Amino acid sequence: MRLSRSVTFAISALAGLVMVAHAQQNKITLSGTVRDSSGAVVPGVELTISVEHCKCADCKPKEPCDCCPPQLKVHSNGDGEYSLTIPHGTYRIDAKSGSHKAHMSVNLDDGTAKTQHIQIQ
Repeated sequence: MRLSRSVTFAISALAGLVMVAHAQQNKITLSGTVRDSSGAVVPGVELTISVEHCKCADCKPKEPCDCCPPQLKVHSNGDGEYSLTIPHGTYRIDAKSGSHKAHMSVNLDDGTAKTQHIQIQ
């Protein structure tokens, strides 16, 4: 009886690890630095990240899914840096600080990390 509980616990723990690994393989960390036209870092820039095309394993084309948030907002830190982890896909990034703005599209197809620096005008 004691052995079967240990085996059941071990199998449950292993299944949990497999589920976490599967969930993490569909995500990528997007990070970078926001700079102005002179090259100086810009802290406190609001970045709005909107999904254009989700590429999660569970998604069906042109249907909403639960894994890709439609929109996220983050701010650059005191060193002008930002970072977030999101599912693979294509995203639009809108950066805004006062009257300075930038817009771009970024494709997050593979890997676990992508650096996308942003220059606001």
